[in-house]
Amino acid sequence: MCFHFGTVAMNLLPPVLYISVRFFAKGRGGMLKVTIKQVDSTETWELEGKLSGDWVKELERCWKERASPAGVPLQVHLKAVSYIDPAGKQLLTDMHGRGVEIQGCGCMTRAVVEEIMRNGSSN
Repeated sequence: MCFHFGTVAMNLLPPVLYISVRFFAKGRGGMLKVTIKQVDSTETWELEGKLSGDWVKELERCWKERASPAGVPLQVHLKAVSYIDPAGKQLLTDMHGRGVEIQGCGCMTRAVVEEIMRNGSSN
């Protein structure tokens, strides 16, 4: 289930073309918040919450349905991700394999990113 809370044009900050926030929330399964920003020629998705269970499928769906113009690179920042299950790690690995830059903040997410980078460079 995807709740889209709108796109805000940021005329006061010229390098930011848009900001969009999506919340994926369901019962006790935690929450995943995705903040989408386009700065200059890069689109950044900042993830907060848990990347597990149904949220992995939802993030994958949003990634595959991404409507950004061709040639605009995507970066995924694991800004405040508190948990990543094996399916979430696999999705991040798949995204990285297709050219998405994955960045971690904090010990756990940096370790996951380092593992993805090692596995990607060995293939």
